[in-house]
Amino acid sequence: TTVKVIGTPRKATEHPCTIWDAQDITEIKQQIKTLPKAKRAYEGIVAFCEKAVKDQMGVPDEPDRGDNPKVAAQHNAVAVGIGNLGIGYALSGNEAYAKEAKRLLLELAKRYESWPVHQHPKFVHDSAKWSWQRLNEAIWIIPAAWGYDLIYNSPSMSAEERQTIADKFIMPCARDIMRSTSIIRAATNWSAICAAGVMTAARVCGDQDLYEKSYMGLSRNLEEKQGGIFYHLDQGIDDDGMWAEGAIGYQFMAMRGLLVMAEILWHDGIDVYGYRNGRLKLVFDSPLWFCYPGGSSSPAVHDSGSSSLFGRDAHLYQYARRRYGDTTYNAILRHVAPSLESVYNLFLPAFDFATVDAADLPAVPSTLFPGVGFAIARTGAGEESKYLFMDYGPNRSHGHPDKLNFNLFALGQELFADAGSAWYSLDIYKRYYSHTLAHNTVTANGMNQIMTGGRLEAYGSLGDMAVIRASSDSAIPACALDRTLVMFGSRLYDIYMVKSGMPYTLDLPYHCHGELTQSVATAPWADHPADKPGYAYFTDPLAAKTDGDWACSWTVPKGRVDLRVLGETGTQAVFATTPKGGSKLGTAMIRRRATETVFGSVMDTISTGTDSSIKSVRKMADRPGGYALVADLASGGQEVVMANFSGGLRTFGEWTTDARVAAVQLRGDHATSFYMAGGT
Repeated sequence: TTVKVIGTPRKATEHPCTIWDAQDITEIKQQIKTLPKAKRAYEGIVAFCEKAVKDQMGVPDEPDRGDNPKVAAQHNAVAVGIGNLGIGYALSGNEAYAKEAKRLLLELAKRYESWPVHQHPKFVHDSAKWSWQRLNEAIWIIPAAWGYDLIYNSPSMSAEERQTIADKFIMPCARDIMRSTSIIRAATNWSAICAAGVMTAARVCGDQDLYEKSYMGLSRNLEEKQGGIFYHLDQGIDDDGMWAEGAIGYQFMAMRGLLVMAEILWHDGIDVYGYRNGRLKLVFDSPLWFCYPGGSSSPAVHDSGSSSLFGRDAHLYQYARRRYGDTTYNAILRHVAPSLESVYNLFLPAFDFATVDAADLPAVPSTLFPGVGFAIARTGAGEESKYLFMDYGPNRSHGHPDKLNFNLFALGQELFADAGSAWYSLDIYKRYYSHTLAHNTVTANGMNQIMTGGRLEAYGSLGDMAVIRASSDSAIPACALDRTLVMFGSRLYDIYMVKSGMPYTLDLPYHCHGELTQSVATAPWADHPADKPGYAYFTDPLAAKTDGDWACSWTVPKGRVDLRVLGETGTQAVFATTPKGGSKLGTAMIRRRATETVFGSVMDTISTGTDSSIKSVRKMADRPGGYALVADLASGGQEVVMANFSGGLRTFGEWTTDARVAAVQLRGDHATSFYMAGGT
C-alpha cells in the first residue's frame, strides 16, 4: 500500500525553526481562541510559567552524578522548565516567561563547561558532563534548546546573551554528546534520542556541520547513512515495523526522538515522514499489532514493562495522524487529555485540541515479527479474545536469555506472563528479571540460557485454532530445544522437547497471574537453592516428587486456569510466589534431571460459571522422535496434537504422519479442525 503524507514541508528561515515554527504557533493560538480543550491547556501552561517566574527555581552548582536524586530532579526541572517557559512565551508573548527561561539558560552557561566528564557510581557504560550518561544530556538538551529557540527573538535577549548561551552551554553539550560519534550511529533508542538532541542544539545555534551529521550521518552523505535519522529509519525499524531492540518500552522511547527529528526537518523543508513509503509510520502501527486485546497492556518482554497504547506516549499519535491522515489512531487519541506542557523524556506537547471522533481499535490478525522473533497468534473476539505469544529470537540489545518463552492472554487479562524488568542497578534486575528462570521457558542447571537466537518451525492460525513451533540449538550448551504450542478454543497444548549430550537438571516454570491452588506439594522445598539467582526470588516454595500426572489451578477475576502436567519418571513439582513489578505471580515449576525429555502439558482457560472443557489427557510417544498429547473433551470430542522431532513417519495410536506438527480436533468420527505443517 502506498503511504501518503499530508501537507508539504516548509522551510523556516528564522526562529523558531525546530519543533514548532511560526505557522504552528499561529495555528495553536487560533485553537486557544475557539476550542475549550485548547483554552484549558493554555491556562495550564500559563499557570506553570507564572509559578516558575514566582519561584525562581535554582540551578544546582554540581552536575547530576547519579548518587543524589534531589540534584537530578532539580536539573530535570530546569531543563523541562526552560522548554515550558518557551512554550508559554511563544503563545502569550509575556516577556516575564522569556526572561526566566533566559536566566536559567545563562545559569547553565556559567556552570556547564566547568563540570567534569563523570560516570555513575554503579554504571560504567557511559559518561557525560551535565549528567552521568549522554542519554540524559540529550533528554535534557532537547527541551532546553527548544525553549531557547522559542525565546530567541525576545526583546529581553541581547546578542551577547544569545552567543553566551550557544557557545557556553548548548553547543558544548551537543559536542559532549558527540564525544564518541558512534552515539548517533546505532539501532538503539539511545542513538535516536542523542541524534535528536544534537539536531535540536545544532539547528537552533546554526551549527551546520553537526546539524547535517544528525540526519545525513557522520560523513554528511545521505547515500552512506553513517548514522542520523535516515540510518535509524533503515536500521532501527525492522521491516515488520518493530523497533530493532526487541523491547516495546524502548520502541516508544525511540519514537520520541524520531518525532523530534522528523518535525525539525519538516520545518527545514525535508520530508522524513514519506521516506521509504512512510517507514516511520511502522513505528506507530506495530504497537497496535503487538499489544494485547484492548490495547491497554502488552507482554512485558525483555528490558521492558508492559506498555499501553493509552499511556504517556499516546498523544504522540497526533503527529502520526497529522502527517499521515490515518484516522485509525483516533481509537488511541480519544483517550488523550491534550496538554501544552513538555514533560520529561516526552519532548513534544499536544498541538491538536479538536474533539476526536469516536473509534475502536481495529481488529488485529495474528502477526509475525520475524525481525525480533516474536510470533503472535490471536483467536476469538471481544470477551473471548485470546492471544498467544512466543519469543524465538534473535538476541537483540535489550533482550533476555529467554528463548522459546511464551505469554498467554485470555479471560480478559494476561495470564501466563513475563516477569518484566526493573532499573538495571537493582539486585532484583540482575538476579531475577534478567534471569531465564523469570520466563516461561527451560533453565538448565540453574544457569541462564545463552543470549542467542532460534528458528521458527511452524506458524499459523485459523478460527479458534493456532499453532506456533520454534526451536533453538544454541541456548543451552550441547542441547537442542524444541517447543510446540497449539491452541484449540480454550485449551493450550504445550510439547517442549529438550535433548542434550549430557544430563541436566531442567526447570520449566509456568508463571501465571491469579491465586495458585494445588494439592501436589505440602512440604517446603528441601533443596531450594535460595542463594542462587532466580531461585532466590521464589517465595515460600513447596515441592514434591511425583512421577505421575498432576494438576494445579490459578483463580482470576473472570474464571480460572487449569494446568495439567503429564508425568515422567524423576519429576519434582515446585510451587512458589514470584515477583512481577509491584505484583506477584503464582509459579508452578516442573523440575527433572534428564539427558533427553519432553515436557507435556495442557492449559485450559475456564470462564466463571463454566466447567473444564477437558475430561482427561494422556500422552502418546513414538520415541525417540515424536510425542503427542491426546485430550478427551467434556463435550465428547477429542483433540490430538502431534510433534515430530526427527522427521520420517511417526505413529501415534491410529495416526501416522511425517508432518513436523499435526493437530486434529474430532467430533465423533469427523475431523472438525485439522492443521499440518511440513508433511502429510
